[in-house]
Amino acid sequence: MEPIAPYIEWLEFSSDLGTQSSLFTFPATFRDFFKEPFRQMVAAVKKVHPSVKIFLHSCDAIFDIIPDLIEIGLDILNPLPL
Repeated sequence: MEPIAPYIEWLEFSSDLGTQSSLFTFPATFRDFFKEPFRQMVAAVKKVHPSVKIFLHSCDAIFDIIPDLIEIGLDILNPLPL
């Protein structure tokens, strides 16, 4: 990734973490099993290219874990339901 890093503005990860009404799992389960791997992915990208924006597409109702996603370094979240 280093040779092309200066040309990358954002990197998108896609992971449907929710349904139309709730998360696929409990927030505590997300924190126990998924938060650290997400954090490691973000950290690996930022280590190579610190200014790149990390973009996550995840469908539907993931409001309960938005603070966790911010904490791991997520910059952009798409979409959020009304």
